[in-house]
Amino acid sequence: MSERIRYILVFAICLGFSFGGVVLSAFRNQYADGGRGGAIAVALAFATIFMGRGYGSVPIEALLRRLSRRARTLPGQEGLKGTGARLEELNSDVQAIARSLRASQSISIRNTTEQNAYLAASSVIGTLVWGFGDWAAEWLATLAKVFHLL
Repeated sequence: MSERIRYILVFAICLGFSFGGVVLSAFRNQYADGGRGGAIAVALAFATIFMGRGYGSVPIEALLRRLSRRARTLPGQEGLKGTGARLEELNSDVQAIARSLRASQSISIRNTTEQNAYLAASSVIGTLVWGFGDWAAEWLATLAKVFHLL
């Protein structure tokens, strides 16, 4: 599942919990429980933020792979190469690590911006419903009684 689909899904679930909690408490005439869905939505949004992918680990893993490969050809071991060739290899390794870091940061910035937009909206809506869901549930119940839905 792509990151974008995951964030849209979390956003939709948060909306469902937030507004579903208001509707459920309105039709049960327990208005004080109107904010519980919002509390669940905020918890889900925060869990999604904190349990997200570890973007910083990508370049570190690349670095560790290269270092472990280099450790096999340290001076004093069999397969020792000339100093010039060794410096060329180290230079290419540093360049590859730098490219890996830049690519990782680019992906991280793009995904983080999208993640922040969806999860901020989820958190704001959930927090508002958590705080004012009782009022919304009472208003909805009153509206439903006016139109004879309850």
